[in-house]
Amino acid sequence: MEKSGIIKPISGRAKYILTILLCFFLYSNQYCNSKTKSMETRGSVKGILEDASGKPVKDAVVMIVDGPSDFNDMASISNDQGEFHISNVVIPGRYVLQIQSNDQQKRKEVNLSSTDSVIKITY
Repeated sequence: MEKSGIIKPISGRAKYILTILLCFFLYSNQYCNSKTKSMETRGSVKGILEDASGKPVKDAVVMIVDGPSDFNDMASISNDQGEFHISNVVIPGRYVLQIQSNDQQKRKEVNLSSTDSVIKITY
């Protein structure tokens, strides 16, 4: 009869099988993750914000709120020329940008097809 609270050692064959399974799992997990990341092309969202009259919109917050890949806190503030820049974005992809300026908010869907794309947004 076994005493409670005592863990019985694993047999040699069971250790071998567990080791093989663990190695397989770790290898396959790393292989899948590295393959996915290596196939991704990352670039930048570059753009110019203008109002209806064509003047630059400065100090507007531009952020990605939806897209085909993971993104964390990706945002930019437009400069005096209305230019903004958000880096490390998977391209190609369709993204939704949210623009906030002077208590107004607008969403714009953009399709990024190359890493050197510059988009123009009328706000």
